[in-house]
Amino acid sequence: MPEPADTVAPPVSNDALAMVWFWIPLAILVIGISSIPSVIGFLLAGVVFVYLMRGVD
Repeated sequence: MPEPADTVAPPVSNDALAMVWFWIPLAILVIGISSIPSVIGFLLAGVVFVYLMRGVD
């Protein structure tokens, strides 16, 4: 007899929630620092860009 759907769904939703809790604050932090008009913001934006482009491949 197959298991009910509610016993299968929570781990998937918990993983999705963990991804959101990790990536959204990280994205806000990176965008905030990158928007500072300085060398540090420019370098951070460059590092993040290269990291994201490597992740796409």
